[in-house]
Amino acid sequence: MLPQTGGAANLLSNPGFEDGTAFVNGWFSWGDCGVESWAARSGSNGVALYGWVSGSFGGFAQDVGVTPHAEGDIYTFSIDVMPE
Repeated sequence: MLPQTGGAANLLSNPGFEDGTAFVNGWFSWGDCGVESWAARSGSNGVALYGWVSGSFGGFAQDVGVTPHAEGDIYTFSIDVMPE
């Protein structure tokens, strides 16, 4: 998550999932997903959603504090997805 005004500092902790092979440093997950080396776009790790299992679901998230914020601030969030 990057603020568009006032700089391009990444507000996420461990945004590339490089700090180990589990959800650490502010990330949490539920259901059928995990940190995997084969899911990396760049670096060593990425997140895999194990959707090939019938009836599976899952997700991952991180709480990000964006205060104090100024009126008109815009934040950009993006992910890269690789279909299996």
